[in-house]
Amino acid sequence: MTDYRKIQPAEAWSPLPESRWNEENARHLLRRIGFSATPKNVALAVEEGMSSTIEKFFGQPRTMPVPASIAKYVEANKGVFQNIRQLPEEERKRLVKRLRRDGQKVYLDYGIEWLRYARILENSPYEKLVMFLQDVLVTGLPKVRNPYLLFQHQNLLRSNATDGYAEICKKVSRSPAMIHYLDLQQSKRGSPNENFARELFELFTLGEGSYTEADIKEAARAFTGYRSDGFQFRYALRLHDDGNKSVFGKRGDFGGDDVIDLIFEQPAAQTFLPNEFLRFYLSSEITLDPAYLEVLGKEWSRNGFEIGFLLRTVFTSRIFYHPQFRGNMIKSPVQFFVGMLQDLNLEVAPLPGIVMNVLRNMGQPFYAPPNVRGWVGGKSWINSSTLSARRQLVEGLFNAIDEGSLNADDLRRLKNARSNSPMSLTVNEEKINRVAALKDEEMVDHLAKYLLSGSSDAQLRATFIHFLQDKQGHRTERVRDLLIALMQSPQYQLC
Repeated sequence: MTDYRKIQPAEAWSPLPESRWNEENARHLLRRIGFSATPKNVALAVEEGMSSTIEKFFGQPRTMPVPASIAKYVEANKGVFQNIRQLPEEERKRLVKRLRRDGQKVYLDYGIEWLRYARILENSPYEKLVMFLQDVLVTGLPKVRNPYLLFQHQNLLRSNATDGYAEICKKVSRSPAMIHYLDLQQSKRGSPNENFARELFELFTLGEGSYTEADIKEAARAFTGYRSDGFQFRYALRLHDDGNKSVFGKRGDFGGDDVIDLIFEQPAAQTFLPNEFLRFYLSSEITLDPAYLEVLGKEWSRNGFEIGFLLRTVFTSRIFYHPQFRGNMIKSPVQFFVGMLQDLNLEVAPLPGIVMNVLRNMGQPFYAPPNVRGWVGGKSWINSSTLSARRQLVEGLFNAIDEGSLNADDLRRLKNARSNSPMSLTVNEEKINRVAALKDEEMVDHLAKYLLSGSSDAQLRATFIHFLQDKQGHRTERVRDLLIALMQSPQYQLC
């Protein structure tokens, strides 16, 4: 395999010539920007062209409807969150316990609704971009606990996902979920909490070594008075430190937005987010030579730090399609799950507890990262426990749902969902027979092409043909076992 460094840094981010746009490159693009590369979407991408495909998915902000359970939760608790601090201690404890219990149920429903929304092929690339931003500008259930605040934060990122990153950071500093997650609620004049300022510098914008402890302490003063009033941001002027602060060698009566403007004057701001972006979309294992990152970062800064510019540049670039960056990224649990549903043309089962537990067992519980650093990704997704969970998921999708093991609530949800519209939740015999109608070699070639990244390995194909022909029993059963083997294979874990 050729080394990507044979492409000079000045040329690496130039567009791939349209003459080289083909089916193989389209599959690579769709797997990286979304969760899968279905035959229909690949054919459409080849027909529409590289730039038009990217524009189709990212040209306009997306809007996810507020899940019904969240809307009911908000309506039922209007005024409660604003007034809870004024209640007697015992009453407040009882109310907090009830809100957390109700909130947990709503959170599970929200997870299902998001998976359904993200599973729609047209939404997948944009939602994966939202996932990337959530993994940088981290909040999560364990600290926030309020499902509406989590949805509100996610929707903020969704609405601004391709905008200038400095403006996104300013809006995030006012996100009630972020205010709770990083303790801005407790920050006031004379007693600033440094958590948000520290993570803003280290994990959101600059990275370690690009600031001093004094910069953090002074910046924390600028964010005093940021409050969450129920579900809304409130600026408590009387709690804000309006004295002069010294940040990055500049002195003034800085507020929070001023500090963020100063951050984006620092050289490190040019390369921090592009580096995170490339780790998420290009390679979690290969660290690009700094010269390549510097070229990209300078162009990004010249274009107003717009994420839309960043993604269009990277996703059309010569380096993005280099052989060294193909078929070697381990799918996250969400991509593995949602991508498999898309590959098999299945819907998300209306069973919140069960589905959310599947993601948890695979190592990525919905909206609950392990800490403010978010998910590490890459090889950390795979260990004996999470790999076993992935294998169990595959087996489960090829077997009918055991309704006898479901509780009354899940049975009701399943019945209601089926009565509203036909749902394909697991692979039935009809689906398998459509595949089984193909000849052995044709079937394996087709499945390997669309299910496995880097699937040109003749020995691998021969192994699967031998597997198909050597198995005993009815052809439908043999094809079923082949599909399971393909989706449990190491190659299917990669994109």
